[in-house]
Amino acid sequence: MNPNFGNGRMDAMQAFQQGLPSTMNTLSLRWNTSSVPGEDKDVVRTDATFALTVASKEIVIVVGTEDFKGVAGSDITYTLTGGAVKSDWSSFAATAVTFKDVMDLLNDIVGLSCEILHAPYSLSFNSADVLEADIAATNIPRGNIAQPLKTAPLADDQFVSYMRVGLPEVFDGAALNLLDVSGTATGVTNGVMSVYTDNYSEYDIDQVPYETETLQAAQTSYLGYDKLNANTVRGSLIVKVISDDLSALKMKCKVSRA
Repeated sequence: MNPNFGNGRMDAMQAFQQGLPSTMNTLSLRWNTSSVPGEDKDVVRTDATFALTVASKEIVIVVGTEDFKGVAGSDITYTLTGGAVKSDWSSFAATAVTFKDVMDLLNDIVGLSCEILHAPYSLSFNSADVLEADIAATNIPRGNIAQPLKTAPLADDQFVSYMRVGLPEVFDGAALNLLDVSGTATGVTNGVMSVYTDNYSEYDIDQVPYETETLQAAQTSYLGYDKLNANTVRGSLIVKVISDDLSALKMKCKVSRA
């Protein structure tokens, strides 16, 4: 994700890179301590932490509080668990089926802002296989973006890597020229690369890939378009690479604004 995408020349090319075994950041979190309507002066929210337990598919958000004099109060603990059926917050507990549910439910916590980065909205949160490792309680920065959660490089005996191209807030739905996807897939004999639109507003609509190509081990340019013959597609895009036998991956996606 490049926060400067689109700056300068509107038609300038931008390149985005993904890889394995290094995994891609999946969750963007931001903490805001601004006053909210109806806030109790004796329960002012001050800070928040994020923690993840893979085995139980559980995210814990702990919000610190103080009164108007600055005297520390009791923490508020929110527990979000992966499950088969989504449930909204009740007694500070909720259940998420997909990463879209995770984003929606975390955004319901006053002061917290969440976006999904390098993962499709439909990716299951009800599976420990897609989560990389436990994360101890980590402070969520005020006004900045933290990226604490990553998908695992190995899920159900398959290596999988996702890369989102575009900005969730600004770039969804914008027209892009899809110029090229290129790279290496070390050791691969069985694998597929695909590119498709993944929009929050079209979550329930199946997206047919714009491009689907068989992975090659050597450096390969899968599309190789220039601006005159490139396909115009709608962002944001997901570049998905999946295989059951590769040992390393370096893939680059090149786009420009249409």
